[in-house]
Amino acid sequence: MSGGAPLTLERAVTFGARLVGLIGRSSLPRGRGLLLEPCDAIHTMAMRFPIDVVFLDRDGCIVRIDHDVRPWRMRICPGAHAVAELARGEALRLGLQCGSVLPALPDLTRRP
Repeated sequence: MSGGAPLTLERAVTFGARLVGLIGRSSLPRGRGLLLEPCDAIHTMAMRFPIDVVFLDRDGCIVRIDHDVRPWRMRICPGAHAVAELARGEALRLGLQCGSVLPALPDLTRRP
């Protein structure tokens, strides 16, 4: 991971929180994201801004990154356990790569 602002993830673990996700927000600040868990698919319906989508396995390793996912799209990654939604460009800024672990990742096996 390259330098810069650390990553802070808000967790969405209930059905309602995962369904709403980032809808209603006007932006997502640099260094912030939303972790949806469990989750292997996302939608950007009614969102106002594009995002980077990072799919994670049960161990927190990145299995796929979709950059610049625009509003009114869907993405699915069968077998993923969680998804981190980040501001557009954050995956590149943070130097994220498949096989690495997302920085500041909460314990995926722990429930809030």
